[in-house]
Amino acid sequence: SLVGSEMCIRDRVEAAMELTAVMAVSQIAQQEKKPETEVLKSFMNSNTAKMLFDDETKLWHNGPAYVAYEYLKECKRRKNS
Repeated sequence: SLVGSEMCIRDRVEAAMELTAVMAVSQIAQQEKKPETEVLKSFMNSNTAKMLFDDETKLWHNGPAYVAYEYLKECKRRKNS
């Protein structure tokens, strides 16, 4: 049914968003030399994460490196304000 296939697509999109987040957090943790758990907590409370998990922004389409870059930019802006 159409409803079933829409749910299947939605599940795949959510899985892609989650995988992108995990990969971005891993990259950030390596780059910043911080534990992944610490980075994950901070990341999940960020505007970048909110945008990543909002399918309308399509942020996850850009991949984990771009998401990591956006998150670090957000952190720098917060520090400077």
